[in-house]
Amino acid sequence: MNRIKELRVAKGLTQEELSTVLNVQRSALSKYENGAIPLTDNTVTLLADYFGVTTDYLLGRTHVQDSTESNSPDVGKNDELTDYEREIRAKKDALIAKVLEMDELTLNVIDAAADAIISRRDKE
Repeated sequence: MNRIKELRVAKGLTQEELSTVLNVQRSALSKYENGAIPLTDNTVTLLADYFGVTTDYLLGRTHVQDSTESNSPDVGKNDELTDYEREIRAKKDALIAKVLEMDELTLNVIDAAADAIISRRDKE
């Protein structure tokens, strides 16, 4: 489960430190990070709360980390733009789901391209 490792490393934590937070052995955390064993619902919730991300992000179901980055429309935008944004974001999430096995650089390039398209449309 590479999202756990990415979040742990980004926060500057060792496996030992995070395993203490989760109250699991370091070897269990290593297996979570490598996808060797499944996460329990409780562990998913604990990790999401600890790192401030959604459970869907943690499980690789979306690239949106924070619930404040939701796909809800901005107030005052017309329906056409809102539909466009939803369509692009849905396509972005679907594309990212397909490339999760790719390296981080490739994933970041795809994410940046989708964000650029949405940003350009917002300016029109």
